[in-house]
Amino acid sequence: MPEKKQVLFICNHNAGRSQMGEALLNFRYGNRYEAYSAGINPSDAINPNTIEVLKEAGIDISDKKPKHLSLFAGKKFDTVVLTCDCGDKCPLIPENLRFIRKMFDDPSVFAGSKEDILTGFRGVLNEISIWTDETFSLKERENISDIKVVILKNPLNPGFMPLCPDTMRHPKEAVSDMEKMLSKDNITITLEERESEIPKDQAFMVIINDKTLEELVPLPDPSKYCGMSCEGCSTDTDNSGCRRGYREVPESVLRLAIKKAAAEL
Repeated sequence: MPEKKQVLFICNHNAGRSQMGEALLNFRYGNRYEAYSAGINPSDAINPNTIEVLKEAGIDISDKKPKHLSLFAGKKFDTVVLTCDCGDKCPLIPENLRFIRKMFDDPSVFAGSKEDILTGFRGVLNEISIWTDETFSLKERENISDIKVVILKNPLNPGFMPLCPDTMRHPKEAVSDMEKMLSKDNITITLEERESEIPKDQAFMVIINDKTLEELVPLPDPSKYCGMSCEGCSTDTDNSGCRRGYREVPESVLRLAIKKAAAEL
């Protein structure tokens, strides 16, 4: 499973904007990101209106407290987002791979009735929500890890329906199941079926990210498990592993191979 990217949101008091960014990113994309927030001059407590509008969005941060930016000194982040205009008083930003300066209105200065103030807070939350989706989801789709699965069918068997012998399902059904499972890790699977010259004794083959199943899920070491002494097997002398291939593709092996490919991303 890929490591989560570390993101830090900074604002003046760590009572509004940066807390919203942290909460939204962890709530929506917590499978890929680990978000934090901090303040340049942190307040004693989070603005209760911040807590209220986030609760309306289904996110509870009532147990959170503002933190000073100095707590993250020496920590490296993948992305640091500065959401306020600190001018010449801007502190030393923690080490990062990407720095984003994105200003949002300071909700702490909103005035009027309770409902007017909440309306303002909701507006800022909505702006941060849209920006967070665009920045950490849609605009980063080119960074999604892909697995390419190719089913090669023997042209000598036109019209043949490839089936996994252990489940009697088409391998693309197993691929579809795996894609749903891996989507939470931001991994997509593309599937292609085409005819190709493959060994005559095989009805179909599966290639995953340009690797054969044997490369991803080697057959058992004959010296330990097999005992078949196949002609031409050189495992006993060069310890290179079994030279046999999968003549059929069990769904259990296909699933494991896709997991192995995902671990290599």
